[in-house]
Amino acid sequence: MTVTGARTEEMLTAIDDHGIYLEREILDYMSYGVWQLDFDAESARSLWDSITETGAVRDIAESYRGHANRAIRLERALEAINESLNKQEALKARGISALQNYNGQAFRDAAGRLIGELDRMPGLVAEYRKQADALAVELAESRQEFLSQAGALGEPMKELLDQEIRQYEAYTKQDGEHRREIEQKETLAAGQIPVVEALIDEALEVEHLIDAWDDDDEEDDGPDLAALWNPIRRSFETVTVIPISFVHGIADKEKESWLKQAEAMLGSGLLELVIPAEREVSRAVLDLTDAPSAAGAGTAGTGNSPLADHVLVNEYCGMFFPSFLTAEENYEMEYLLAGKETDRENLEQTVGRLMAVREGLNLIHLLSSPEKRAEANNLAAMITGAGAVTPLIFVVTFLILCVWAMGESMMDVRGLLAGNGVVMLKTDQTWTLTLEKLLAMGSTREIGTGGGEEGFRYLSWLKFLLITEDMTRKNFRIMDMIQKNIRQNQDNFRFRNCVYQVRIKTRICGKHVFFALPFVEKLTGGGDLGYPMDIVTERTY
Repeated sequence: MTVTGARTEEMLTAIDDHGIYLEREILDYMSYGVWQLDFDAESARSLWDSITETGAVRDIAESYRGHANRAIRLERALEAINESLNKQEALKARGISALQNYNGQAFRDAAGRLIGELDRMPGLVAEYRKQADALAVELAESRQEFLSQAGALGEPMKELLDQEIRQYEAYTKQDGEHRREIEQKETLAAGQIPVVEALIDEALEVEHLIDAWDDDDEEDDGPDLAALWNPIRRSFETVTVIPISFVHGIADKEKESWLKQAEAMLGSGLLELVIPAEREVSRAVLDLTDAPSAAGAGTAGTGNSPLADHVLVNEYCGMFFPSFLTAEENYEMEYLLAGKETDRENLEQTVGRLMAVREGLNLIHLLSSPEKRAEANNLAAMITGAGAVTPLIFVVTFLILCVWAMGESMMDVRGLLAGNGVVMLKTDQTWTLTLEKLLAMGSTREIGTGGGEEGFRYLSWLKFLLITEDMTRKNFRIMDMIQKNIRQNQDNFRFRNCVYQVRIKTRICGKHVFFALPFVEKLTGGGDLGYPMDIVTERTY
């Protein structure tokens, strides 16, 4: 037989079909060993479901945490109104005292200042109205968001969050009742201004009358000051200043300030807050020249890989790719999660995802713990100064729970990066951050290190996060890292050139055995008595 030609009919490379071929080889490799898995298929499924709920809880809580801050701004608007009312009352008292002492100048000064405060009232009420309206609109939007995410929540957590949301709605309903009283103060202030202005004019007339009195008559005792000033005093006493009748405002502004500072610091996401003091973040840039994922092939996922396959592939990654805890640079596990070009970006995004998951899990514990809720409620009562249970206390309580969960999460991540373990689901016994230390975070900006001997270590948490990563994206990022490492010794290596399967068609020409015999060939005179044949061969790695 003679080969007359050959051509490749089909060729599959490692980067074809969403990277499934690399995935198959990893799974085949893993099938030959006995591995100590962090999560078996059943627990991984449970974690997968909990991640969905955790994300929904965090998103809903983050939204309502913002509403708590809006409610505090509303309370501050009420404080500003009350402060103005107190000033009005004090100026009224000064004016009365001046009139009792027949001091027209002092009265006119106090009355003029009183008009200034009365003039401020429309602006103060407008700010109050603005905050109240904004809160009502935001709560209506968040209620719809809650309903849209309710499907991701288990019944117990759905019920707990619904109770919290109802407290916000009770606060706005209560505020509707308060608004009528506040808006009446604006109307009252507008009516008082012309009264006070008229009394100032009367005081000037009295002063002119006194100044024009003829003092040359020795038998004249002078003007009757009481008769001149008392009518003005009696009229000025009718000026009405009505204090706010309901509990409002923030009583302990120092603790409220510490809480806000802690919230701002914890929400800033600064990587330096969680990195151990003895470590520096790598400034390395990963060499992603001709990376398999760069062509865009790794952006569209199939979503068909079983959860057990995810677990095994993640275990493989943990065995062969270094992370922040095991490498001075080239944080490859973090790259699998974030896909950025620099170690710092990959670590930042990984820490952010860890924080988000831990925050959701920690908030679930706080919402479910009667003891922790009672502690937060007591602090809320101290901050608001409300002597009885009010919707405002519940709103501030929820804010405290959210910030508390953030603080514990920051300590958890800091502990993980220090090599400690962190349990998946906290209990009152494994909880580390007290409310006193949370407030201290706001005043000192110092964060403790959480975790301990129990629980999962940093690498296990990375593998846990990889469970939620799209398998296609993960396959291509794995190839990115393998290619990067091989190219250190073999610069021309590219995954796109790695053939996984090939089908080749070969054309041959053969002769029949009988006609190939010498004496037959002499009889026939030779010639082209062969026959063509196509042979298709397919091979897979």
